[in-house]
Formats: sequence, structure tokens, C-alpha cells
Amino acid sequence: MNEVLTTKLIFFFNPFSYLKNFLYICISMVKPLLNFSRWFVGLLFIFSGFIKANDPTGFSIKLNEYFELFGLHYFISWSVSIAILICVLEIVLAVALILNARIRLTSWLLLLLILFFTALTGYSAITYKVTDCGCFGDAIKLTPLQSFIKDLVLLFFILIIFIKNKTLNPVVSRKTENFLVLFSLLIVSGFALYCYNFLPVIDFLPYKTGIDIPSSMKSSAPFQFEYVYSKDGKQYRYKNIKDAPYSDSTYKFDTTYVLNPEAGPKITDYRITTPEGDDSTDASLTGIKLLVIIADLKKASLRNTKIIANLAKFISAHKIGETWLVSGSSNEESEVFRHEFQLAMPLFSGDATLLKSIVRSNPGLMLLKNGKVIKKWHNNRLPDEGEIKELCR
Repeated sequence: MNEVLTTKLIFFFNPFSYLKNFLYICISMVKPLLNFSRWFVGLLFIFSGFIKANDPTGFSIKLNEYFELFGLHYFISWSVSIAILICVLEIVLAVALILNARIRLTSWLLLLLILFFTALTGYSAITYKVTDCGCFGDAIKLTPLQSFIKDLVLLFFILIIFIKNKTLNPVVSRKTENFLVLFSLLIVSGFALYCYNFLPVIDFLPYKTGIDIPSSMKSSAPFQFEYVYSKDGKQYRYKNIKDAPYSDSTYKFDTTYVLNPEAGPKITDYRITTPEGDDSTDASLTGIKLLVIIADLKKASLRNTKIIANLAKFISAHKIGETWLVSGSSNEESEVFRHEFQLAMPLFSGDATLLKSIVRSNPGLMLLKNGKVIKKWHNNRLPDEGEIKELCR
């Protein structure tokens, strides 16, 4: 009896037995963790890739911020192609990962890609020089710190895949995986090119069809604040400024928090002016307006300018609304352009960044009815007179 008790006591107090059990548990968890890593990374890359492929122009604008920051101005002219390439690479690698297709090469490429992204988002989190990496386009806005943490989490799971890639076996035959990887490449490439040459299939921009701009420029509810004071190393929070000890010199004011920032205006940058600088924002949101948006005249496509000019004449002749030319370029350039192409419409100015966020086309059209966005058109797919007349009813 004493020998049995002694054996049990030795086992109980033996640290090696616990270490053995711990290692056994860790080893037993490796496969589930590895499979989770594959699916987590794969699905997140597919989601991220398709969101960016939905708006390659928007993603290229984010890339340009990095190119300008690091002095890589040569790549700005290639930013759209690079944006589409990144989207395609993300999705193709994600599909290959889920299928365990050429897993060694796939894990290497994933690791290099996430290290590159982590370096960029880490730099943004430290310097705050690029406030939005565009990881999920305009669908999900992340702060630089949130983007960096997201990439660190992805790096952790990709490292697991990289270390254990030799234990992963192909899910399907080589012929099937080649077909699926090639199919995904063609699908995402076609999707990205379609969205670039026309408009995003899903519009996540503030000025999407159906949005009422005047309402979106107002707060949905009064802001609620929290006032933070400190005394003797302790913080005190007050939701009513009347309760705050602002007149007590023994308290130090620290900061103010907005408790319901989501109640703020959804649109804060919409402003249109005349060439002389007079504010025409309210006038643009009254009645029926067809805005011809040109963010940058130097990069504008001019092949359909005659169609736009004829639409303006049609709207004026039938007295169904007004057509405005809103340019992000200088007044001198805009006036030369307007007269050269005989655009019978008044000229207005808008910030180039604003105009790019209104419509992903240069030029592009936006039809407003009392400030509500009725429809937007890419320069490659302009409306005819019948469509304009029907929408203006």
C-alpha cells in the first residue's frame, strides 16, 4: 500500500509528467490549428481581395499615397495595374492555400506578402502618415493601428502554415487544382477589369446611388460627450459638463470623448464652388442636376465628350434640369476644356479628392434630384437621352 502511495506521490510531484502531458496536448492541437489557419487566412484573403477588386481605382489611390510617401513616383502611373495584380495574387494564393496546392510555394509567397503588408501598416501605425491602408477598401475602414494588428494576427497564422507546410497534402488531384486556381485567376481578373472599366458592382462610397446628400450632411442625433478629469493620480469621468469640477483648481482637465461618434454626419466634405470661390453647395442640391465630374483634366478620357455635350443640350432644350461641369483642375484649364469641346454648361470647382470619391470615373456623371443620388455613370457607359428623360421624371 505504501509503495502504491509513494508511486502516486512521485507522479503527482514529478514536473516531467506535466511537461509530457502539455506537449502531448500541444501536438494534438497542431492539426486543428493548422487547418483553422488555412481556412482563416484563405477566406480572409478572398474577402479582402474581392473587396479591393470591386474598386481597383479606389485601391490604386491608396497605393499612390504610399508611392508618394516613399518617393516612388514612377509607380504612380502603374498604380491601377499594381492594384489589380495584388487583388489577383491575394485570391489565387487563398484558393491555392485552401486546396493545399503547391503548398511550399504558396506558403512562401503568403509569408513574403504578409511581411510586406505588415511593414507598411506598421510604418503607418507609427507615423500616421497614411491613415487608411485600404485593406478592405471603403467597405470596412481600419485605423493604422487596427490594420497593423490585423496583419500581425495574419502573420501568426501564416507562420504556422509556413512551418508545417510539409504536413499538408493536396485536397484534390493536380489536374483539378490547376483548373480551380486558373479559374479563380480568370474570375477575379475579369471582375477587377469590369469594375475598373465601368463602376464598382457594390458601391461602398459615401455618394452611392440612393443616398440623400443633404440628410447625410447632418448629424442623426445630438453628440454625447464624456469629460475626463484627474486628481491625485485618479481619473474621474462626467457625462454632464455641469457635474464636472471645471471650477475646482485641484482637478486637472484631461480630455473629452465623443460617446456616439456614429451619430455624426456621414458626409462632411461635399462642397462645390463657382470659379470665383462662391459657395454653390446648396444650389447643387436643389432641383435636378446632372453633374459632369472631372477630377483631373490631364488624365481625363475625352472620347465620349461629344455624347456628354449632347446630353447637356438635350436637358437644356427639354427644360428638365441643369447640367453642371464640376472640375478638380484649375479654372483656366477647365475654361479652355469647356470651350474647346463646346460644353454648354456652367463651370464649378470641387476638391479632386472629393470628386474621386463621388464617382470612380474621369469623367463621370452623377444625377441628383433635390440632393438625392439617382444614378451614376462611368464614361464607358453613358446614358442615352431616353434614360435621362425617364430618370428625371
